[in-house]
Amino acid sequence: MTTSANFAKLLSFIVANVHDPSPRSVQDQVYHMQCHSCMSPYLEDQFIFISHLYRRPLAFTEKCDQNNFDGNYMRTKNCSDLCVTLRMNDKVGGRRRYGYMRGCIADILHYNRSIIRDIPQCYLVRLKELFLSPERHGFESSDNAFVILCQYNNPCMFAPFFP
Repeated sequence: MTTSANFAKLLSFIVANVHDPSPRSVQDQVYHMQCHSCMSPYLEDQFIFISHLYRRPLAFTEKCDQNNFDGNYMRTKNCSDLCVTLRMNDKVGGRRRYGYMRGCIADILHYNRSIIRDIPQCYLVRLKELFLSPERHGFESSDNAFVILCQYNNPCMFAPFFP
């Protein structure tokens, strides 16, 4: 193969795989933000029971929990919607404990879009209202979670505190 043929192949590869033309308008833009992707470590053993509710995070680590939260040591992923931190009030072995899930709002599978507000804030939500078809999941009316939502270019994901 000639040098010019190799160069043409290389250029075609670069154009096909690397070129990302800018959008023509603001409506065409897809905002990407980096969101932490983790869950509390005890949820790894329980994940088989909650995998129909959440996508698997990049890590199960105590650094995801409120008291140990450290975003510097946490893996992130690109999200095109909202970042979310969910603090669940779980009962494990008859004892109550908080479990944390951090990621993209799309990591909460089949969530009720009408319950998720578009303004970044922290609020309490009943799990029966957070998920579509809650009767399938067997939530009790007292099952709830605190939710923190963050929009594009908002550093609230780095704030680990809940009321």
